[in-house]
Amino acid sequence: MNPDQNHESKHDGPNWKWWHFVLAGLLIATWSIWRWWETGFIKHLGGLVLAALAILVGLGSRPKRGSS
Repeated sequence: MNPDQNHESKHDGPNWKWWHFVLAGLLIATWSIWRWWETGFIKHLGGLVLAALAILVGLGSRPKRGSS
């Protein structure tokens, strides 16, 4: 039996790093806009959609004010 199977991670629960999603969304959006600027094609629109979804998940998952 793996001893880590029943161990709760410090990243579980309300204190997980929700801002990782926001940061990833911003980086994906920056890359997509840069590629669009360089190529002139709007084919990188999917990257902007993915960026928006990541940001929404991150902001929707952040802890409520007053909780740690």
